Amino acid sequence: MSGKGSDKAGNEQAAKAAKTKLDNVLLEIDKDLLKKLFNYFEVDQNASLVAGIECFVALLRGTRTATNVDIELYLTDYDKLIFKLKRCDVSKLTMTVIEHLKGKLTSVSPAFEQSSHPDYAVCAQYQPFLKWSQVFCEYAELQLIVNADKQGSDLLQVEHDNAVSRQA
Repeated sequence: MSGKGSDKAGNEQAAKAAKTKLDNVLLEIDKDLLKKLFNYFEVDQNASLVAGIECFVALLRGTRTATNVDIELYLTDYDKLIFKLKRCDVSKLTMTVIEHLKGKLTSVSPAFEQSSHPDYAVCAQYQPFLKWSQVFCEYAELQLIVNADKQGSDLLQVEHDNAVSRQA
């Protein structure tokens, strides 16, 4: 078994549905919103917003973390960002990284989604970045499972073997 069950066709359908959802969320990230976010970071640093955007950029980079320099690099050019979002490669991610970032996104999501949260006034307007990150995690997880299924391998074993070979 390679992950979330052995229903290969179901996994493929779920991955396609998540990709469609991801493409729809992408439409919510427009040039004005990105410019507003970039300008906000030039003058202020809300911890919840920073944490959410760090997850967003970490997913784009295929890593567990992102620095303020990474964030600046990814947010400066709208066209390059959209290009990257449309072609984001899940093969750079592992289930461990996805689970880590999903946990961080879950912990910061109230600031973007609940009006009673103290950071909501700042974060709510940037919810498309959080939503894209959450949906991308869902898509990446499913796509990694589908890829492992196609190779006839166990995803967790493949990731373990890759980690061991990187350490050697």
